[in-house]
Amino acid sequence: MSNAQDYQVEERRINDVAVKITSYRLGDAYYCQVANADPGSTIARAEGATRRQAMDAAISKAVKQL
Repeated sequence: MSNAQDYQVEERRINDVAVKITSYRLGDAYYCQVANADPGSTIARAEGATRRQAMDAAISKAVKQL
């Protein structure tokens, strides 16, 4: 398995909840995870052909959970 590339972490608020959004590329796909900023539990995950697709899908799932 190849190493993760294009690793990126950003903090945002979704529905007034502080979250950390982590995204990276592994092979030909991008992966994204949305987690509570504190205590760090995963809220949603997604993958896509581009970083934007993966992030949009994960954030959409997170909005529904929060």
